Amino acid sequence: MPADDRKLIAGFLTGEPGAVAQMERWVAAAAKPYRARLGGEWEDLRQDVMLELTRLFSEGRFRGESAVVSYVWRVANNACLKRIRSLSRWAPDVTELLQRTKDGRRTADERLVEESRMESIRRLVERMPAECIALWRRILAGQSYPSMAAELSIAEGTLRVRVLRCRQKAMEMREQEEGNKGNK
Repeated sequence: MPADDRKLIAGFLTGEPGAVAQMERWVAAAAKPYRARLGGEWEDLRQDVMLELTRLFSEGRFRGESAVVSYVWRVANNACLKRIRSLSRWAPDVTELLQRTKDGRRTADERLVEESRMESIRRLVERMPAECIALWRRILAGQSYPSMAAELSIAEGTLRVRVLRCRQKAMEMREQEEGNKGNK
């Protein structure tokens, strides 16, 4: 492994601003093609990639068989693709549940399917922890992460992790519900 790569990795792991900034630039450049599809997920994903790089470098997973930049790009690309795939799975549409309006232009079949879907979401939301529901209500009200973190007296990163875990829990519960329907 070239000495420059060793120095960059060591600087990154010790929090040297220049090394961290370089890694962030590479991650942002690698993720650029995916940013539109990631939408609001980008900031959480960027943090996840930086944490993953920290873990991989700390554990000595980078063997120096390629340039550091290539390794960072590969980690970032894989993370983006994984997140995009997970976003394509069903996630509860809490906005629709909480801000639902009547639409008389739909057919009876469409309304029946919608009612069934809304009931499924309602059951899911009722089973979710109160903290998750409270966080979702704040988000739906348009409150920013920094504002929410300040009100709750927690770090913004902690808040983002909590929101992510609530989303993941909802997706897991939905998948379990769909699995139980298939077993009947």
